[in-house]
Amino acid sequence: MKKIKRLIVGLVVLVVVVVVAALLWIDHIAKAGVETGATYALGVNTTVDSVDVGVLTGGVELAALNVANPAGYGADHFLRLGEGKVAVSLGSLMGETVILPELTLAGISMNLERRGGKGNYQVILDNLKKFESQEAAEPEPDEPKQGKKYVIEKVDISDVQVQIELLPIGGDATRLPVRIERIELKNVGSDSESGVLLSELTGILIQALLKSVVDKAGPMLPADIRRELASGLAGLKGMQGTAMAVVGQVTAGAGETVKAASEAAKQMTDEAGKALKDSVGGLLDSGKKEEK
Repeated sequence: MKKIKRLIVGLVVLVVVVVVAALLWIDHIAKAGVETGATYALGVNTTVDSVDVGVLTGGVELAALNVANPAGYGADHFLRLGEGKVAVSLGSLMGETVILPELTLAGISMNLERRGGKGNYQVILDNLKKFESQEAAEPEPDEPKQGKKYVIEKVDISDVQVQIELLPIGGDATRLPVRIERIELKNVGSDSESGVLLSELTGILIQALLKSVVDKAGPMLPADIRRELASGLAGLKGMQGTAMAVVGQVTAGAGETVKAASEAAKQMTDEAGKALKDSVGGLLDSGKKEEK
């Protein structure tokens, strides 16, 4: 009997140790999951400063998520998120599919630019398309599960600041700032049988942000950027079944910013034309001298 009691006590202690260790490491595990999933889906390095899983409060908070700009582009980030919050109970995390009533994201900064005839947004969208094709492929029979899946009833995105580079010559005068007050998504992951992976959720959020820019600021964008964004988004399926609405104001620095950019482009064209004219004129003068 004493041996059985000691065995029971030992098992209880072991369970307590495991639970405490899990609680101490849960933030680290969640942080690693966010970074790994987003990096895999977007094809660029993604980091987050901290993820706080509130075991007692029933919520998860995320701070300072940073999506790196693809190699060869000027801005120090493609996307940066200030904070994210979601209410969830630990009990709901035990199921195969987690139902989240609401996810809130606030303070987003995004940079859209072109280099060498290709936009950084095209690189991200191409990576998402490749990711979707990999996810659609039939898994091997012995392939391990990819992770927990989520259905989010509502996503509230607020305070979105987008900087669109109109000309690759740098400076505030060649950028179009666009501010979107709020974006709402509903029924994310409900179109699939068991929800979406964390990596898939990241792609859906990027698509929603870019789609909002095209839908609300499209007429202010250069035709090539608008066309490339629309084409890249059309090739993705991640937002199927997700309802999206842009709520509140969408403002863009279309006044002096676009005017200055146009003037800069005109100046570049005029200078190139003058140089060409001087060059052709010099050749003609030289030809006349030779003929004489």
